[in-house]
Amino acid sequence: LGGTGIQTNVLFGGVLLVATAGKPRLGGSPFELSANLYAQGFTGTDRPVRDEVEIEREGVDTSSQAFSMALGLPFADYWKVKAAGSYEYQGYSHDQETASRFVIPTDTFVSTLGLEGEFNKSAWTVKASAQTSRRSRWECWGFCDDPNSPTADRTALRDARDYVRYEATVSKDFFLPLNQKVLATVTGYGGGDLDRFSQYRFDFFSNRLRGFAGSGIRYNNGVKATAQYAFNIGSVIRFNATLDHARVTDRLAPGDDGDERFTGFGLSGQTIMGPNLMIQVDWGVAIGSSVAEYRGDQEIFVTLLRLFR
Repeated sequence: LGGTGIQTNVLFGGVLLVATAGKPRLGGSPFELSANLYAQGFTGTDRPVRDEVEIEREGVDTSSQAFSMALGLPFADYWKVKAAGSYEYQGYSHDQETASRFVIPTDTFVSTLGLEGEFNKSAWTVKASAQTSRRSRWECWGFCDDPNSPTADRTALRDARDYVRYEATVSKDFFLPLNQKVLATVTGYGGGDLDRFSQYRFDFFSNRLRGFAGSGIRYNNGVKATAQYAFNIGSVIRFNATLDHARVTDRLAPGDDGDERFTGFGLSGQTIMGPNLMIQVDWGVAIGSSVAEYRGDQEIFVTLLRLFR
């Protein structure tokens, strides 16, 4: 960027902006500085799942914008530690099917601080991270006129205003002849004081499970495994085939009847369309699910990229 040595990447899709910037060896030091911006100009509908059915009358339209920064320090050849902070706006509104007496959560800002450690050697990568978050406001939501509703409990609301999330990942690259590669990854998730809107969820950008982006599945803890095959022909064509499987637990579900299992499969490809113009196609399908409603669901994401040098 302008001869400063700052590496930038911007994805702009009219109603979606994802931008990153990074500066290695900050000021000649070994530190690495990075910044990320996410801006969403549309809403997605969040519906809880209960007894294998989406509850439309409790649907909430959500949107978010977030900015984050991180300072990393590589050391001892294979190690890196990183301190990060983020500030996120979370907006909530009624969906068309939301019950009239269902109270929508208060729009809020979420401040997050976190630490991450990473080890890389011989195509192995091990990561572990922990984050603590605090909402600027968090008031009664849901069926507040029902004294038996857990979201009307003042103590539970106070506890949910602050929450913790942590995860750990182990991955291994297997390099094959003819520009082929297999990647195997296992990630474990956990947290404390998580409610419906701070639990883990599957989405397209940050916690991908092919075929389940935008689903109402949420969980407090779980494990996800991914196997991906990739090959490329020079820099002209890239192809990936990915199999995901997750086993997760929603501690907030009535009855808490144990783990749920989800399996997805996806194909993606990227090719050059012309000078500095690329197209990416990403497709996924839910091939196995504890929630019958999601079996066979498909998703597709098509991106046109214009490269500026």
